[in-house]
Amino acid sequence: MPSIDAAVGITGTFFMFGAVGIAALIFVYTQMPETRGRTLEALEEDVTTGAIYQVHKKERPPP
Repeated sequence: MPSIDAAVGITGTFFMFGAVGIAALIFVYTQMPETRGRTLEALEEDVTTGAIYQVHKKERPPP
């Protein structure tokens, strides 16, 4: 089984690693719910009821 280094070289390997990292940052920024300023109890309640996945970042009023 050929390695990535043999297929695209060391430079291509690092560029692919960087692209995966950037894609992960974009995913986390756009898909993960905001938890700043919220208590652990409020987060736990939202996770158990599924409400944390229904509300976008900008729609939730401040606590």
